[in-house]
Order: sequence, then structure tokens, then C-alpha cells
Amino acid sequence: MTTDQLHIIIDGCRKNNREAQEKLYKYFYADMVKVCQRYISCDDQKIVSVLNDAYLKMFKNIDKYNQDLGTFNSWFKTIVINTVLTSLSERKRQIEYIYTEELPEYSEQHNIYSRFDLQELMEYIKILPNVTRTVFNMAVLDGFTHQEISQLLNITESTSRWHLSDARKKLKDKLKLQQY
Repeated sequence: MTTDQLHIIIDGCRKNNREAQEKLYKYFYADMVKVCQRYISCDDQKIVSVLNDAYLKMFKNIDKYNQDLGTFNSWFKTIVINTVLTSLSERKRQIEYIYTEELPEYSEQHNIYSRFDLQELMEYIKILPNVTRTVFNMAVLDGFTHQEISQLLNITESTSRWHLSDARKKLKDKLKLQQY
């Protein structure tokens, strides 16, 4: 789909055109399911439920989208991530965060991850503890800063850094085992 075609569909959605809404839904569905799967490790029904909530928010707020500020894809992806985070915070029980002194940034680059199949890596990410997995996804896969993560998850920046470091360590250990 070209950018012009996408903007025509978005304009149709702004006018509550059901056909345009269906086209937009189908166009982004597969990509946004993958975003949800990175954060939610449960059945497909829950993922679809959360994603549908994100679509509802997007359709209700589509008039707020401004193409001069960025792509529709990134705007909608932000809505999906925020909906997932809201869902996780509503579902979570009492989680104790581990507060540590500020840890230095992990010195190794993402190169170790690039040598492995993405599906295999995603399976390892799914088994990380919830908060650790969420921080890893937000920082590494979605490009959030520790400051943004701390605000969205209501944790300190040092806790965000600890979770990222812990995730990288656990993933590195798992991936090293697979090399042998």
C-alpha cells in the first residue's frame, strides 16, 4: 500500500467509513499482533482482545493523528504498546521491583542477537519475567529510553537499567548454550 493510499484510508476512517476501517484493520493486524506478542505471553485470545482495544483507541483518536509529526505506523504502534502496558498493569498482582544502585550500561552490542533466528530469540524473550521482558522489549526492540520506560512503568531509571541488564544476561546465557 502506498503512502497516498494509506492517507485516503485514514481520511475514510476519520469519516467513520466502515470499509476504510476494515482495510486499515487488516493492513496493520499482523504487524501489531507481533508487537503484542512481544509483551504478552499468554493465549492468542488475550492478545487479540488487547489489540482490539488498541484499535478502538486508534479509531476514536484518529483525528489527532498528524502526518507532519511522524508516520501513521509509529503513531499506531505507540497506541498498541500503551494499551498493552495498561493491560499488563491492570492484570499484574503485587510485583516487587528490585531497586539497585545504578548499573553501568551493558557494554556488548546487540550483535550476539543478530546471529540467531528471530523466532528462536522471541521464544527466549517470552520466558523472561514479566517486567524484565517488558523493559527489554521497550528498550531494545521499540527504542524507548530508560527515562521513558521509568515513567510508563512507574519504576526508577536504575530499576529499568537493572531489568535490561538482567534480560541481556539471561538471553546471552541462553544463546551461548545454543551454540554448543
